[in-house]
Amino acid sequence: MSKQALIIVDLQPDFLPGGALAVPDGDAIIPTVLALIDRFDVVVATQDWHPREHGSFAANHPGRSPGELIDLHGLEQILWPVHCVQGSPGAALVPELEARRDRLAAVFQKGTDPTVDSYSGFFDNGRRKTTGLGEWLRERGVDSVAICGLALDYCVKFTALDALSLGFATTLIHDATRAVELNPGDGERAIQQLREAGAEVVDSAAVLDPIQVIGEGRWLRLARRGRWEFAQRVVGATAAMIVAVTEAGELILIEQPRPAVGGKVIELPAGLIGDIEGSEDEAPELAAARELEEETGYRAARLERMTAGTTTAGLSDERLILYLAHDVERVGDGGGDEHEDITVHLVPLAEVERWLAERERAGAIIDLKVWAGLYFARRSR
Repeated sequence: MSKQALIIVDLQPDFLPGGALAVPDGDAIIPTVLALIDRFDVVVATQDWHPREHGSFAANHPGRSPGELIDLHGLEQILWPVHCVQGSPGAALVPELEARRDRLAAVFQKGTDPTVDSYSGFFDNGRRKTTGLGEWLRERGVDSVAICGLALDYCVKFTALDALSLGFATTLIHDATRAVELNPGDGERAIQQLREAGAEVVDSAAVLDPIQVIGEGRWLRLARRGRWEFAQRVVGATAAMIVAVTEAGELILIEQPRPAVGGKVIELPAGLIGDIEGSEDEAPELAAARELEEETGYRAARLERMTAGTTTAGLSDERLILYLAHDVERVGDGGGDEHEDITVHLVPLAEVERWLAERERAGAIIDLKVWAGLYFARRSR
């Protein structure tokens, strides 16, 4: 049976506002972390625990300042203010977490070697020594971890990356962490890096207020979280949508009946990723290429990922990846598969607004995502 552990990373006074190495808004996560503790059978914490002479402290390098980069015994090292010194008040667990010490199965100290820093809760930065956390989790049958704490762009990120490298299914609880942001945007870049490495990123509501299934069909289920009801896809929760322009400067659009709205809808070519049996792990780019050719008869020499996000976040959990097709050529008639009734339209870019207005007056329904596609189409010309 799968067993998941909660790892609370470095929730210590020196990382809170007013501390020696303050993470902005770091104290705001404490209530969420405390609530999460009661949802896991196994809870552990990591603790930065530096000797005063630690090589990562700018104060131990005369003439150097926090934020500078040095070589520390063969590893690139950011210099930090003196923080989390062994036995100091700033190195303790925050009082709120200390009060729940009975729920902590273990506390793993890191950064104890003065010659190497240790962002991760599993290893030092050179992977020369282990903290013992990975072995401890395996001995207790843990195969997945959820991670929260401070700071997102350093110790939380590297703890999560090491968890993934050790084969643990890894979830970042996004709203139970904060970033120090030495450089603006470091927090969002950390999240993107974790997603690309295979981590799941969720808010605490996914743990504290789990989803209840109200009903389920072949393709969709109706779910509830708290008072909110919404739809989920049973398979293929992410779709690929393609913006394609012909060599003649025509935007490729499709028109097909949509029973949910009781009419024909003008759309960009699109389709679900991994919805075909046996292709559940289909790469998004392959799905985009397949759908473009199947629906429109056009093939792209290259697909460029432009953006990704939700489609109707108030109604469903569906996500969308938008691709820009480069150097398209016609290789077939399109029209979709045997279950679809798709008409292909080639509309000159300069005439799209007028054409859409005419089609709307004629009774067609316009998918609003067409306008997003038009933006990217024109930007690429």
